[in-house]
Amino acid sequence: MNIDFNSIIKKASGTINNIGNSALKSVNKMVANIPLEYAYVGFLVSKGMTLENNTFNNQVIRDLFLYTYVSLKPSFFALMEDGTYKDLSTGLKYSKLQFGDLISKHIARGETIDMTKYPQISKNNYIGVFNLTKFESIVDIVVDRELNSKEINLKVATKKKNAYTLVEMEGIYKRYKKEENTVNTFIVPPVLMDELDDIKTVYTLESNFMYEYYGKTDAEIYNDLLSKANEYLKIKR
Repeated sequence: MNIDFNSIIKKASGTINNIGNSALKSVNKMVANIPLEYAYVGFLVSKGMTLENNTFNNQVIRDLFLYTYVSLKPSFFALMEDGTYKDLSTGLKYSKLQFGDLISKHIARGETIDMTKYPQISKNNYIGVFNLTKFESIVDIVVDRELNSKEINLKVATKKKNAYTLVEMEGIYKRYKKEENTVNTFIVPPVLMDELDDIKTVYTLESNFMYEYYGKTDAEIYNDLLSKANEYLKIKR
């Protein structure tokens, strides 16, 4: 199984960058206005190495996984001139990920696993953002919902503007979708190392993972990954 560890580490080693577009300089949560045409909502992704122990016939067997962690909490971004997306809370820039970047992998199995052969990859370092949505489309939905609903009674109705602060974006998103999550991330279930791999998971080989999601939208993939993650937790117990 070929795993590009260098690429993963490189993606996770982002630093704070200056905004290239003059209209988006000095981002501040309270006062800086982000032009609507550059505003996006998305979900951050990280990866982490995990060693798990299992007992078979009174013998401890170790499994090494490279898990993908996908945020359940939305983050808000500004599209940069270089094509990256700047997190308005942290100032960090991220690339848009493809669904193939989200694969979790079963890397090794044995009585002993030499961890010095593998790089240290922390789930605390984000490698990119997935399931991006233009914030304008969310604003349109909220505005239309409030205009046409007799049940919604707001002191201040949502208005579509040319630019928003981060606080305003967070407020509108809460009107769009109330968060009910008690955890921050979910784990993408791993694919098998090969056809003889017998770990408990909801996927088979990497090629099947790619085929299953080819042609689907990021939103469809995100929702299915979340569903598969919940299924994976049940079969692992």
